[in-house]
Amino acid sequence: MNQLHLNKQLSDAVDLFVMAKFADCFYACADVIKTAKFEPEHQHQSNEEVIEAAIALGIQALAETDNWHHVISFIIDTYGSIELCPPRIVQVCILLHAHVKEYLPCHKLVQTWLKNPQNLNHSQCSKVVRIYAHHILCPTGSYETLQEVINSCPSLSDSDRAALKKLPQEISPAEEKKARFHLTDTNTDTKCNLNIVRNQKDKSRSTYADLPSKGVSMLTTLCKTIFVTARTFVESQKSIGLIIMGMLAFYAIIQTQSGKIPLNLVYLGFD
Repeated sequence: MNQLHLNKQLSDAVDLFVMAKFADCFYACADVIKTAKFEPEHQHQSNEEVIEAAIALGIQALAETDNWHHVISFIIDTYGSIELCPPRIVQVCILLHAHVKEYLPCHKLVQTWLKNPQNLNHSQCSKVVRIYAHHILCPTGSYETLQEVINSCPSLSDSDRAALKKLPQEISPAEEKKARFHLTDTNTDTKCNLNIVRNQKDKSRSTYADLPSKGVSMLTTLCKTIFVTARTFVESQKSIGLIIMGMLAFYAIIQTQSGKIPLNLVYLGFD
């Protein structure tokens, strides 16, 4: 099966999302991933890009059906572990968990990802750290963790480090108090730890079949524009990145619309 066919499958999944058929979109993304994994080894690099795009789209489909809690298991099913997850997918996960105010699971996810030395030295690690700091660490008052992350990430430039150290001054006491409340509430209700994050893979395999249908979200019109634009170019290799950027832009807009923590697109890799 050639690359053109894989891109066509991905394009069909985008169409399903645009039509608000989110459960069908998720299954289509899962099929794209399954097919891409069985392609010849010489196509591995390009297939990784397709898989990454399908994961990003599948995550949004889960979020649209209020099944965001299956995202981690979806990632583990695909990559085998959080440590092997691409940086851009980690960025999407951070923004998703911040949006639903599930801070503790996000802490565990990012901390697990950062344990992989290859991730710490990845060129995209600095973007992951910036989003993590803006949306999780500073709002929850986790300043010691922020300093630890700054010190442990060699890919951060001096200007990155200086900017990150100033972030605590930009968070209002009211925002921090509210985020801390959600962090405590999450800790009490979910008792999330690293084992639970890993075990979600087995726990939720059978629950994908229960994905409900949901109406059009408040930002569907905008989302249509993003994905129709991506679809126009989906036949070319470079266009796969557009879908991923579209996903990240979509979440950025959600965060901005919430009015809690303004998000500059520079933190999503558009710089």
